[in-house]
Amino acid sequence: MEPTPSLDEIENILLHAIPGMLPQASGPITPDSDLQSLGLDSLVLLELIIFIEKKFGISLLDAPLNHQDLENIRSLSRHITRLLQA
Repeated sequence: MEPTPSLDEIENILLHAIPGMLPQASGPITPDSDLQSLGLDSLVLLELIIFIEKKFGISLLDAPLNHQDLENIRSLSRHITRLLQA
C-alpha cells in the first residue's frame, strides 16, 4: 500500500494535471489561482472528478465537492487530503 500523499504532493499533482484540462487558461497556474476564472465548467469538472477518483482511489460521492472546495487548487487539495485521512 502506498503512503498517503501530503497536501503539498496533492497540490503538485493537481498543478500538473489541471492545466491540460483547461486549454484556454493562459499564464502560470498557482495553488491559489481561481479555477472558475481559468475556465472550470461542468465538463472540466467531470474530467477533474474522474481524474481525482482514479489518481487517489477515493469516491467523491461519499463527500461531494462544494463551491468552496473548487475555489482553487489549494482548497481542492485540502478536500482530497481530508478524504484520504478519513
